[in-house]
Amino acid sequence: MPDADEWEAFFDNLRPATALRQAALVAGIRPEVVYPRRRADRAFAHRTDQHRTVR
Repeated sequence: MPDADEWEAFFDNLRPATALRQAALVAGIRPEVVYPRRRADRAFAHRTDQHRTVR
């Protein structure tokens, strides 16, 4: 399971045109870990959605 620093790297790489999979790979996280977490953790899903919108 990714640690807090890896998740922060994931969010740092998450941009509107960036797929969740790509952000995960750049952060050193296995992409297949991201999708179940999005389904199980509403706050995490909301944060990923926020990072994927235009800032």
